[in-house]
Amino acid sequence: MQNNIQNDYGLPSEVCTNLSTHRRQVVGMAYVPMQKWSMPMPLEKGFCSGTIFYDLNKPFRP
Repeated sequence: MQNNIQNDYGLPSEVCTNLSTHRRQVVGMAYVPMQKWSMPMPLEKGFCSGTIFYDLNKPFRP
């Protein structure tokens, strides 16, 4: 028997009843490169930028 639920898009989505499979899966992985220490931005500027570190300030430009 298949169980179907509605997902966020209103489309049918299968429900997995075998939870032991999900317990073995990796949720996510991240790669964080080493960074050199540098003087942080002033807090007001960092708050607007989303980071206080100049090297991590990478604004999104479509």
